[in-house]
Amino acid sequence: MGQVIGNEDNTQTVTNNANENLLKVGVTLNKGRYRIVNFLASGGFGNTYVAYDTSFDTLCAIKEFFIKGDSQRDKNNMNVVVSNPDKIQMFNSLKDKFDREARRLYAIRSEHVVSVHDRFAENNTSYYTMDLIEGQALSNIMKKEGKPFPEQKVIEIIAQM
Repeated sequence: MGQVIGNEDNTQTVTNNANENLLKVGVTLNKGRYRIVNFLASGGFGNTYVAYDTSFDTLCAIKEFFIKGDSQRDKNNMNVVVSNPDKIQMFNSLKDKFDREARRLYAIRSEHVVSVHDRFAENNTSYYTMDLIEGQALSNIMKKEGKPFPEQKVIEIIAQM
């Protein structure tokens, strides 16, 4: 699962997250199994981090259910809380959908789909771990190109999906 860390003391040199709605570097999850190494990306459905898996001495990606604009961290910067009490039901419904997404991804075995390895609840939210894939997001490649992909390239990409 992921890339093996090469240094003997299993540490990474990273800076702390500036955003208070992100987990801090060094925080551990799932009874200490995963240690946050760095923030990777955010979307409307959650935050993704690079983490060190202490059980296998590898790096992995952890996706955290966190709704941008409707979620925030408590005063300890760990637990996820819903900003507006009227949105708690929506938050819980979307969290269930997030958990179903993890289970569906876990069931898929394809070289073209990231593998999910673990799923757990903590900090009033849900998480799942997956392979850490080196490379660029398709959206970044498209932005660099500055124009639509040729039809043949699109066909190749879709065939992989």
